[in-house]
Amino acid sequence: MKRITLIVGHYGSGKTEFSVNHVINLKKQYDKVAILDMDIANPYFRSRERQEFLEDMGITIPVSYTHLT
Repeated sequence: MKRITLIVGHYGSGKTEFSVNHVINLKKQYDKVAILDMDIANPYFRSRERQEFLEDMGITIPVSYTHLT
């Protein structure tokens, strides 16, 4: 089954932190899990900091943030 979950909210409300934790928990249940950070104001705030950790867990990150540094 394919599922897409969108996390939305106000600036600074913890969307990215929630999303990172959510995808880690999903990975415990499913083989194929991905996270896509679509924040255009600060696209590499938290998910970029956790990119290597998430990839080591086998979580797909469709866009590499290495070109943003």
